[in-house]
Amino acid sequence: MLPCINLDIGRGHPNYLESFLKVYPGKTILVKREWTIMKRLYLLGGRGGVITKVYNYFRRRGKIPKFFLSSLAKDLERDLKGYEMVLVSHPILAQMLKGRYRVLYLHGEIAAPKESVVDASQIFVPLSETKERFVASGINEKKILVSGLMIEPEFLPIAEKGFRERIRRLKNKKRLTIAFFSSGAYPKVHLKKIARAMMSITEFNFRVFLFAGNNWRLKRYWEKKFPMANVVFAPNREEENRRLAEILEELDCFVAPAHERTNWACGLGLPLFTLLPHIGSYAPLNYEFAYAQGVCRPFEPEDFGKTVLRLQEEGELLKMAEAGFGRFPIDGIRKVGERVRALMGDS
Repeated sequence: MLPCINLDIGRGHPNYLESFLKVYPGKTILVKREWTIMKRLYLLGGRGGVITKVYNYFRRRGKIPKFFLSSLAKDLERDLKGYEMVLVSHPILAQMLKGRYRVLYLHGEIAAPKESVVDASQIFVPLSETKERFVASGINEKKILVSGLMIEPEFLPIAEKGFRERIRRLKNKKRLTIAFFSSGAYPKVHLKKIARAMMSITEFNFRVFLFAGNNWRLKRYWEKKFPMANVVFAPNREEENRRLAEILEELDCFVAPAHERTNWACGLGLPLFTLLPHIGSYAPLNYEFAYAQGVCRPFEPEDFGKTVLRLQEEGELLKMAEAGFGRFPIDGIRKVGERVRALMGDS
């Protein structure tokens, strides 16, 4: 059995681990943690203004006190007693457990900011560009497996068909379908920009999906303010992925921060309009990479409707979609599962 530790904060890190469990079922023990102090720091970091600037500063420094890591590691000792190998998807967990266990570190993000680069027995990264950042920081390249983009398993069976349908609609200038997402911290600055972007598209015949995550108050607010939109409430990540899989083939582009969903722009051919300002250390690096690939753009909320329509008419939205499919493998989670099976001695 392989213990997998899920630090249940935000969406990105735990979502990668949950994706792994779907391709490597039955031989794992899931250990969940949601340490209150870390949850509060994460939510505070999304409030905007001075608090967010301070949060970004400490994230960039990438230093966590050893006494803090030791106290958290002791909390896990009972669950990990008798095990030598453990899989984690959060750099804090990798850092606190290295030297104590044989750590398999699942780094699902394209970006690799300073605090995410942690040594481990085996490190899984999506792209060679990600690997280069680890190696440049002194990590032995023999420990690093480049898997391909770690797209959610639910989306893989419909990825190619969805891309082809999207290309057909964009070429024929069909009615656009757009989805909006916030990060799990629901930053006010991003929610306000989503609202302003929504106001800018009321005069256009767009079909819109507003993903409210598990925020019941946000769901009710959006339903009242934007009755023409389809508001999606999901109590957990699995349900949100299921709901998105139902409409993925119909989507033409989406709006979101440049967090883990950047994978969709780079691998599924789904153009991304990025919410600014960047929050945390992953977002600017993800954005930089995706922008260089030609799959994402910034936008002014007040002009969003006109901008998207213009890009569709000029064929630029089509180019963004085409640039985001077929360039990178998207079944990275499957490759991670194969490697873990080999390490565990599974047939």
